[in-house]
Parts: sequence; structure tokens; C-alpha cells
Amino acid sequence: MSKNIIKIFIITILASTAMSAEKKGRAPAKEMKAPQGISYSVLNYREEKVLRANQVGIAYKKEWAGKKLPVVVFIHGGGWRKGDKDQMAYFAVNYAKAGFVGVTVSYRLLSEAKYPAQAQDAKEAIRFIKSLADKYPIDVNRIGVAGYSAGAHLALLIALSDEEPLYQSDKYTNYDSSVKCAVGISSPIDFSQKKKISFLNNEQNQNKQVMKKSSPINYVQKGQIPIMLFHGDKDALVPSYHYKNFLTKAKEMGISNVETHINPKGDHVFFFKNSRVVNPLMMKFFKKHLMK
Repeated sequence: MSKNIIKIFIITILASTAMSAEKKGRAPAKEMKAPQGISYSVLNYREEKVLRANQVGIAYKKEWAGKKLPVVVFIHGGGWRKGDKDQMAYFAVNYAKAGFVGVTVSYRLLSEAKYPAQAQDAKEAIRFIKSLADKYPIDVNRIGVAGYSAGAHLALLIALSDEEPLYQSDKYTNYDSSVKCAVGISSPIDFSQKKKISFLNNEQNQNKQVMKKSSPINYVQKGQIPIMLFHGDKDALVPSYHYKNFLTKAKEMGISNVETHINPKGDHVFFFKNSRVVNPLMMKFFKKHLMK
């Protein structure tokens, strides 16, 4: 299969997921056939009835030879209602080729558990990954996280809301869910202009504290980890005010470690349409902050 066909296939899947987020359902399972020299395995970080909701796919070079490697964790999008870790498995494998441990994460969708289960799962997955350091070439002090759309929302909550009780669970408590850097792609960041937030139920939308805590922008803080944001200024699903408000607040607080790549004509999936240009930028960011 040619690279162009693969690219079109990926864009189609992601666009379909993004534009039909109102429909419920986990994406069909897809087997990842890792290329030669790459190990790829699937593990469950919590045993539940819906096992695929709590899985991670882990990729790394077989020749790692006992070294501890930096880790990049990828979180799928789908409006908190659709998607699966398999959609981001190609990212995990590509980063494994580049000398990282690449991880792709599933979480419970809204049809499987109400919010904030999605954020709790994402943070729990980070702690689970750290718990694997004795068996896998994982450096627990060099972990970055990236997410697309709803996954970017979860990635930024991981990055910024370390101490928020709403997003804590009782699993793998010997470890924390902190990471060293984060990337958000088409990121929902600021819900303050919304009377109702789509992933909250009616009761939660009546609770101002829950609504406030759902916006990553409310966790912006001095001393926060480096963050890179990719966004299209013609994104109809996640309008540009999300990243603009984030940058404004960061500037007001004197935070200078936020990088952006903004496409003036880009839509919600511009990142994937322009993968040859923007993927190297994301790789460079993670190498800068995670590679020794």
C-alpha cells in the first residue's frame, strides 16, 4: 500500500470520527502489524467488562538492550464518544522507530461511563505506564503526552491538573500522573463561552464547579510544563478562540514555554492533511524535551 493511500485512509478515519462524534460507539478493533524490529503489545490497565476501554498499546525497538527510553503517549479523539487506541497506533510505532517508547491509550467513552471517567482513565493510564518500568524500557522521568481533539483535551488535563481531585482514581497510587511535556492537536481548551458542555450530563451542566474544572485553561499556572499547540484557524468544531484564550492567559501570567503551529486555513483535521510538515515539528518538540 502506498504512503499516499495510507495518508488518505488515516485522514478519512479521523475526519469521520471528528465529524460524527454525536454517534456513539467504539471504533472497530484493528490489528497493528508492527514492522520488523519493533515490538508492539497490548495491555489492560484495568480489568472491566469493556476491556478495550482500558487498554494501552506499547511499541519500542526490540534492540533497546536494557536502556531506559523516553516515552510519548498518544490519546485518540472522537468527541469523547467514539474512537479507540488503535487509531493512534501508527504514531506509537513511528515514535518507536525514532527511539522512543510509543504508547497509544484507550479510555471509557461517554456511552461506557459518564465524565470525568475519561480524564480519570487517561491519568490512570499514565500511572500504569510508569508501573511497567521494570518490564519495559520506560524512563518514568521522561514521559510526554499528545492528543487529538477530545484526546487533546485529556492530554492537557494530564499536563496541567496534577492535583485536581476530580480526576483522581484509586489505581496505581504508588505513581503520579505527571508528564514532562505535552502536545495538543485541535484542542478543546476553554468552555467558558458554553452554556452547556457536550460531554457533561444535565446535572453536571448545572454545576459551575464541574464546568469550570472541565476547561484546561483554568489550570494554566506558572512553572507549568512545556506545551505545543497545533490548530487550524478555520476549525468549525473547535474554534480558534480556544488556543487564543490559552495563549492570552499564558502571556498574562508570564509563561513563555507554550509553542504554537497555527494553520490560517486549516480545519479540524489540518494536522493530518499536512502531516509531512507538522509531524516533524511535533517530533522535534518531543526530542527537545525528552531526549537526553
